[in-house]
Amino acid sequence: MDLSNIEYIKKFSNIDSFNMYETVLKFPDQIEEALNGIKNISLNKVPVRNIVISAMGGSSIAAEILTSIFSVELNIPVLINRNYNIPEFVNQNTLFVPISYSGNTRRNIKGI
Repeated sequence: MDLSNIEYIKKFSNIDSFNMYETVLKFPDQIEEALNGIKNISLNKVPVRNIVISAMGGSSIAAEILTSIFSVELNIPVLINRNYNIPEFVNQNTLFVPISYSGNTRRNIKGI
């Protein structure tokens, strides 16, 4: 089995039924897009005391990478939340970032 050959993998959809091979190939572009997107966020109006990133499965990879990149620069706590419940400490001073790569993550989070 040649897992480096995308054409081979496409022949057997049961091997990569979620198209993870293509997702991994596009990952650098996704990181660049995310970094470009946060350049336009202004947090000056509300003091941010903590950050909660809600992401499940493969979506949490982006959260892990971003927190590892910025962990030296951040001087506030960051939590990667990997379940459907929002922590009780989340309030108006929390930067809450939901991530769903597929867009199919269940929509049962209160307040969203």
